[in-house]
Amino acid sequence: MTLLAAQRIDRDAPPAPGAPSPWGAVAQAAMLAPDICAVSARMGDGLWLAETARLQLPFSIMSAHGPAWWSAGVSADAARLVLGRRDLIRDCADALRRIFAERPGWLDVIAEPADLPNLAQARKILDLWERFELAGFPDLGAFRRERDTGMVHGWIADRLFVGIEPDGRAHS
Repeated sequence: MTLLAAQRIDRDAPPAPGAPSPWGAVAQAAMLAPDICAVSARMGDGLWLAETARLQLPFSIMSAHGPAWWSAGVSADAARLVLGRRDLIRDCADALRRIFAERPGWLDVIAEPADLPNLAQARKILDLWERFELAGFPDLGAFRRERDTGMVHGWIADRLFVGIEPDGRAHS
């Protein structure tokens, strides 16, 4: 897709079937919210975001497909979290696990707007999880953030209620 075509698409109304997307012609389009449209195309799936949504996203997590188009997976999940739309993520715990694994630095960017742990806090949660020899990956979304201090609070399984400072220092 040319830059001119991408810019034209980004300014248009939500895409309809047959409209161009980074993944080919849109096969299906479904409005998930007034400013978020899920699209499916022959070569992939993703989200189209209206300008009102795009303006809320930090530059450091911008999409590789231009500001309006977000690939399904980590990119789309990060955008939904920043926009406060956890309800549009099928499995928030899995989405956060994938963001931690694939784009850990994005946790610092999405932490405040999404009320989630930042990277240092996520690492401390994982460290405590491993110390208790718990299976799987902790649900980072279960930890709640204090707006004024940036500290997160939550349970490590049912064993330890912990508060974690933005720099990763923990208090129990």
